[in-house]
Amino acid sequence: MPTLKTLILALAVIGLSGTALAQHSEYSGDEDRVIKSLSADDIEELRRGGGLGFARAAELNGVPGPSHLLELADETNLNAEQRAAIEAQFHSMQADAIEAGERFIIDVSMPPNFERHL
Repeated sequence: MPTLKTLILALAVIGLSGTALAQHSEYSGDEDRVIKSLSADDIEELRRGGGLGFARAAELNGVPGPSHLLELADETNLNAEQRAAIEAQFHSMQADAIEAGERFIIDVSMPPNFERHL
């Protein structure tokens, strides 16, 4: 059976190694961010309605979104009517994404027990 000295020593070693790991983590400094899990670039991407890479799965499965279709408009020989329809869809999706991004930023910026009255 471990002695009290052994347990105290083990806890001290575990505590020190945890501190050392935290100091050398690739996430060191992120604890100082306004939103710890989002970089300034991530927040800007949300505010402009960018996708943060969420369209990747669809695109890898052969289903590109409207922004990618517009990027490839010349290569895919879109006619004017098709291009206009895709642009309208893109602008609608972007407006929705900007609104959702702003709500998300507000939600994750609030303290955990903050009463939300929206």
